[in-house]
Amino acid sequence: MNEIEMKNYINQVIDIWKKESLNNPILEAKMQHSERVAQYVQLITETQSDSFYGWVHDIGRIEQYHKIKSFDDNKYNHGIAGIDYIYNNNIQFLKDFEEAKDIIKYHSNYNTAPEDKKTYLLYCVTIADQLDNALTCKSYILEEEKNNSKNFIKANHFSSYFLEGINNHNIYLDKKECNTYLDYFYFAFTLLLRSLDNTDIKKILNATNSEKIQSSFDFFQELFKKRLDGEIRDKVLDIIKMSRKDIWYK
Repeated sequence: MNEIEMKNYINQVIDIWKKESLNNPILEAKMQHSERVAQYVQLITETQSDSFYGWVHDIGRIEQYHKIKSFDDNKYNHGIAGIDYIYNNNIQFLKDFEEAKDIIKYHSNYNTAPEDKKTYLLYCVTIADQLDNALTCKSYILEEEKNNSKNFIKANHFSSYFLEGINNHNIYLDKKECNTYLDYFYFAFTLLLRSLDNTDIKKILNATNSEKIQSSFDFFQELFKKRLDGEIRDKVLDIIKMSRKDIWYK
């Protein structure tokens, strides 16, 4: 695939996003997310045309929103929805683009993807996607709790799985183990730590907005300060304090 073809493909995907997000702020937010992921992917791979994979990775959010009016992957996985969108709308260049379809389908499930699908580009899109989700989640996770869009328990306590993770300073926690919204918030915080601790992400940290990173730490610090008490409050706040220090002084 040459540079001219890839540029044309990028423009076609952007046109799809613009059309679908017109007068739809919910899908417009997903388009903006895709644009940021595209920028991160380009910075990681140092190849401008690779931004295409960031633009296209979340195209399934369009089909998902049209079909179920939410972004609940348990009801309709957006990776599968992306493939459905391509074929339902007969988007020929994507129907013929196997690597693009693999990235659409597996970027949110990298660890469980078939081994032959775990390409370098899939890895780059996955970590770029996680980075942007980690840096922007503060803008929507409280709204998700308010609307109970995740169907978690509304309680200011952790499940035993997350308590064990906190006590062991384990940041590699499984989202599927979230039972309460407090679990979900802590998982979002660990996603931030995992993203910022990634070697390839570290290479582009200087190109990202350091204020946004600090703002994310501030958000989680204030959130857990208000929601927790006692020994567990002290442990979580200490993890945040030490993690913030590690990010900038490693």
